[in-house]
Parts: sequence; C-alpha cells; structure tokens
Amino acid sequence: MEVLRSSFTAGGERVYLLFQPTTRRFRLATRWCYVASFLQLQDATDAFEALELSDRPAAQLGRLLVRAVRKTPRSIPGSRRHAMWRINRILDFIDARASGTAR
Repeated sequence: MEVLRSSFTAGGERVYLLFQPTTRRFRLATRWCYVASFLQLQDATDAFEALELSDRPAAQLGRLLVRAVRKTPRSIPGSRRHAMWRINRILDFIDARASGTAR
C-alpha cells in the first residue's frame, strides 16, 4: 500500500489516503481501520477532504461518505462552481444523515 496523503481530522484523528496497487482502489483509513474505498482518485480525494473537515469519528463515516460521494455530482471543468462546492455538499449530506434530518 502506498500512502498518498495523511492528515488529521477536526476531531484530532489521524487519517490516510492509501492506494492499493493489487486491487487498484483508493482507501481512506485511520490507524486502526479502513473507513471507505473508491475506484476513482477524484472521489477519494474529495471524500478525504470532507473527512478532514468533519468533526465526527472517522470510523463511523464510511458508509455515509461512500453514499454522499455517489450522490454528489463531480465539478465540471470550466464551470463557475467554487472548488469546494462538492466537498461542502458531501459535508452537508453527512451532517443531515448523522443528525437524522435527511433531505
């Protein structure tokens, strides 16, 4: 496994963005468990940045992150959308689902 990025969440947990060459998947992980896996690098990096900004425990966000990334469209090159638009939408989705006020 190759470590592509590592950082800390808002709650202080260490998180990693890993690439597994044998399965060609990108994984989000903490020191103790895998959080989620993605086939596309763009999806994995957006989920990683959303995980960094979230104050919820990383191990509990795996399914929500995968679902949020699938439901949120990617930004289109040349569009007027802000660079953080998709990450903000992913965070909004996670907060709504985790608090019970799903859209």
